[in-house]
Amino acid sequence: MLETVIPALLDILRDVPFIDFDPCLSWEGSSLHFYAMRVLENDAVYAEWALPDQLVFSTVSALLRIARSHAQYADTAAQAIFKFISKTVEQIQTT
Repeated sequence: MLETVIPALLDILRDVPFIDFDPCLSWEGSSLHFYAMRVLENDAVYAEWALPDQLVFSTVSALLRIARSHAQYADTAAQAIFKFISKTVEQIQTT
């Protein structure tokens, strides 16, 4: 199963810096909202996240969880995350 999941996660992370997200999905966007929840000691804390943030958070979190459980994927996950950061910085600098 991981042989299918890992390439899909890597593809998403590779493509995200180049996706032209609709501005209405940004922090200042329309009434479209996405929520992420984390539970701390039975208290739910809600945070409003834009779609690109949610996509990156979910993808990076999945890669890190897999890397923690399956050491053979740790280098691949780390390299993909660092490359994502590098490409994102490049995109910010050129816009």
